Amino acid sequence: MEELKQRYTKFLSKRDAWKKIEPFWINNNLPQNLVPHDSTIYLAGGMPNESLFPIESIHINVKNSPGVSNASNSTALDINEKIADGQLTNIWTYEQNKDKLGISQAFQYGESNGNPQLLKIARDIITSIHNTPQYEDWDVITTNGSADSLYKVCDLLFDEDSVMLMEEFTFPLTTTYLNNTGAEEIPLKVNITSDVEKQGIDTDYMADLLDNWSKYYPEKPKPKALYTIATGQNPTGVTQSVAKRRRIYDICSKHNMLIIEDDPYGYLKFTPFRPEDPDYNPYESGEIDLKVYCNKVLSPSYLRFDTDGRVIRCETFSKVFAPGIRSGFIVANKFFIKRLHNMAMCSTREPSGASQSILTNILLDMGENYQKTHPDSESYIDGWFEWCRKVASAYTHRRNVLFQALESTDAFKKHFFEISEPSAGMFVALNVTLKPEWKTVNDYTGAAEKDAYIKDVMDYLNWILLEEGCLAVLGYKMTVNQKFSLHRANFLRITFAQAANDCILREAALRLAKGIERLNLEYGTDKQKFCMNK
Repeated sequence: MEELKQRYTKFLSKRDAWKKIEPFWINNNLPQNLVPHDSTIYLAGGMPNESLFPIESIHINVKNSPGVSNASNSTALDINEKIADGQLTNIWTYEQNKDKLGISQAFQYGESNGNPQLLKIARDIITSIHNTPQYEDWDVITTNGSADSLYKVCDLLFDEDSVMLMEEFTFPLTTTYLNNTGAEEIPLKVNITSDVEKQGIDTDYMADLLDNWSKYYPEKPKPKALYTIATGQNPTGVTQSVAKRRRIYDICSKHNMLIIEDDPYGYLKFTPFRPEDPDYNPYESGEIDLKVYCNKVLSPSYLRFDTDGRVIRCETFSKVFAPGIRSGFIVANKFFIKRLHNMAMCSTREPSGASQSILTNILLDMGENYQKTHPDSESYIDGWFEWCRKVASAYTHRRNVLFQALESTDAFKKHFFEISEPSAGMFVALNVTLKPEWKTVNDYTGAAEKDAYIKDVMDYLNWILLEEGCLAVLGYKMTVNQKFSLHRANFLRITFAQAANDCILREAALRLAKGIERLNLEYGTDKQKFCMNK
């Protein structure tokens, strides 16, 4: 490999040389005496458990030879034959329902912006929950999920001399997509609090930063855009209030900045956890029905406030449908959509026809089945939102199980850690209490970061957790700029999405608590098991 690198590096483009991917979930430089648990519980990535996929199974009829399709096997004359029990979705070569996406169309070359049927669904998702922009020239384009969306948006907007603002803790691969263009990210302070009006981007900090940009960053151009995960922010779980979104939009308008709104978790909203009633789930009790969910629970998109086309919204079906479907869409003004269409034409082309047909036809069948049992439903898209509501209920239950288990541990009762309660999403941040004496365990003279000891503490905790059988993500690995945020990066990001059942979540809580207790017992004492890497 090294020989090949030396021989062929000169052939690489400048753009490729900028592509430096550092997976934040991978553990490198582990101590030699660390023995990982043989049955680790995965608490790291935002991977939904397969029980939350809407698909039970897929059956494919394969021809013996190519040629003309047999009409009797390629279509159904009666739509009722296709959904005999109300749960079966069939995809036929030729679909009589013009809204359905048949094999003859889906498996053929298609438009690079996506099949018309799925584009209509995307538009209906936006308009049905009152997120229609306040200008006329907007449109949508389908993509291969949010990663594809964000990569294309960064490629569309940024160059070597560009700057983008980001929340100080964020999804690290977004910075990778940005850096691939040669552009630079600048962190914004985030208020991590249970106060629903204050949590999220510190708007006073943002306003001061932009009003006095030449003072703070005299050598840099003003930012082109803000990138934000406004609902269920990753990794903090906080959600921006409506008032905060309006103010951020006004600040961006004042400084002529775009807003890139990434919303993978927006449909997974929670009500506050009740320690006195830890099983409380308003979705299951019926307090949050579909009408309440759509009109009161879901947070508004920045699109709702957009009067001049400065918002680019990235949606994905990964978190609520299934990640492997690799499908999402972008909402933006028609000029940007046209440029993104051009980009797709000379790169990815249209998303997978198989994925589009599965997604389109299942969502249409969801709507048809929902309307059969709810005659007052005004739109087929209600079936999709009802599915989202059910998934939000399942995640609320998972959160309740995990929080109840964590709060019953001795480590929590001893205040060795605190829980930052998420208002949406798949993740929760566990803030580890730092002992003052840990600052002096090692010599940090000349360290690049003022609070470098926090990295050592969190690395040591991570090694313990690997022995105890938990795979989590360290907060400092999700900072935009460690110098800016390291003093507040003493947390673990864990997910309650992947565990197969409640028992595994409870076991995960016990292992996390045991690991944090071991940290307090061992670190900086003669019981310390691992030597820190220098």
